[in-house]
Amino acid sequence: MTWYLAIRSDSRYGESIPTSALTEYLDSIPELCRTDLSGYTAEGGLLGWVHLVIASCGPTGSYATHPSRLPQDINLVQLICSSSLGSNYEAQEALARRIAVRLDWEMLDDETDEILHARVQPTG
Repeated sequence: MTWYLAIRSDSRYGESIPTSALTEYLDSIPELCRTDLSGYTAEGGLLGWVHLVIASCGPTGSYATHPSRLPQDINLVQLICSSSLGSNYEAQEALARRIAVRLDWEMLDDETDEILHARVQPTG
């Protein structure tokens, strides 16, 4: 089983940032290892199984990724996490929160739509 944490500017995916600004930050996180142009995976055992995807999506949140293509701007960071016994929910959520704080975007549980971290500067 998996659970999903989404990091986005708002529910309309109304803001994008340059992909390079985010990838430089993600590349600096020691727990992550880049797997292709748009994906990362957890390094070591603290996080459990985690796959992170960066994407550009439409207003409904639909997106597609390709390992050899990367959009110029992104508006979604999606963490796909294992929910099996022994998964470290707290560490997975903490990683997502660090990214959300860095971007000043909201973080939500995709299954419940519960906002787990709100923006400091709301969109207007």
